[in-house]
Amino acid sequence: MSHLGMLRAGALVAGLTAVAMPPAHAASPCPPVDLPQQALQAVNALRAQGARCAGRWLPEAPALLWSAAAAQAATVHAADMAGQATLAHRGSDGSQGGERLDRAGYVWSSWGENLGQGHRSVAALVAHWTASPGHCANLLNPRFTELGMACARSASGEPYWAMTLARPSSDRPSR
Repeated sequence: MSHLGMLRAGALVAGLTAVAMPPAHAASPCPPVDLPQQALQAVNALRAQGARCAGRWLPEAPALLWSAAAAQAATVHAADMAGQATLAHRGSDGSQGGERLDRAGYVWSSWGENLGQGHRSVAALVAHWTASPGHCANLLNPRFTELGMACARSASGEPYWAMTLARPSSDRPSR
């Protein structure tokens, strides 16, 4: 191959590389591939140390476990919020978090829900929730033993997040 041919081939490869590489400002994946690990790591790190929520110290709490059923409830709600482009605890069908857990087959004794919009990472979202009294209290609530989390994008690309925190009924453990 001539020197000119090698330059053209090199330019073509460089051009293809530039097209294949996402720009630095591209949105992060929603949900992240390793969402269960990221969620458990962020929330359990907070629970291991405790935190000040609205001026009130909440002590450490036991680590949470991932629940596929709670994640299913969160997935349904995150997709619903993204589809409606609305951040709300009440679903477009009128459901609340407990009903969504029921539909996912989770037999619960208590539940809580944290929602978010626009955050580009699990770490940023958990930091935001930690600064919010009610969300922080949910994250540190020792009654909860499991969590599930989901992220869905609206038509405009905005991420909508749902985290379902729960404790299974003593009648039948869920996961």
